Amino acid sequence: LNEKETKESVCVHVDPPNTVRLQGRKPVAVDYGLSGNVSQKDVYELVGKPLLESALGGFNSTILAYGQTGSGKTHTMMGDIQADGSIAPDTEGIVPRLCVELFGHIDKLNTDGGDSWAVKVAYVEIYNEKVIDLLSENMSEVDVREIASSFALVGANRIVVASTVEVLSQLQLGNKNRRTAATNINNRSSRSHAVLVLSLIHISEPTRLLSISYAVFCLKKKKKTTSV
Repeated sequence: LNEKETKESVCVHVDPPNTVRLQGRKPVAVDYGLSGNVSQKDVYELVGKPLLESALGGFNSTILAYGQTGSGKTHTMMGDIQADGSIAPDTEGIVPRLCVELFGHIDKLNTDGGDSWAVKVAYVEIYNEKVIDLLSENMSEVDVREIASSFALVGANRIVVASTVEVLSQLQLGNKNRRTAATNINNRSSRSHAVLVLSLIHISEPTRLLSISYAVFCLKKKKKTTSV
């Protein structure tokens, strides 16, 4: 919690494993409720790892982080990002931890002579109802098309990556292009939504493709009611 948050009273109470109570309201049942003192590793084990296992088992998977500025979306998904773009030790979020296991699994398959897979990354932002490629030099616009039960980002750059470091490097590059602005809660608040897509491509069957997506959606309100 930051300095401002520590001075505020608690309005949401979590009763693990699956009950959330808003101040003055009745409890609400959820699939999982995590308290504020849970570790980054615990969050990954509960949320990220099962989706990675589903993706490796043949299912497209998506993680959605939703909330207002300063609610912890970036911290949960990425970790404590330093000024140089690196992530502070022991604060790694879902994405870095997922990538470590993903590439470890792929390396094992390739070494054991089993199925060979490659990984490509795409990173876009949604701003003013337009989808922009954060990994292109000219921030080109991208078309979104439905394909069967999934979707395609037509025109988005897909960069081949071979390690967690390379994925985080592309994220760092894309984050420099994201639209941000200062708020009372966050000095560098994102003014757009972001979607990262990791595509797993079977080397001998390029049409055999799976995707792991994570999306960060910012809750925005009119300036009349909040300065967020």
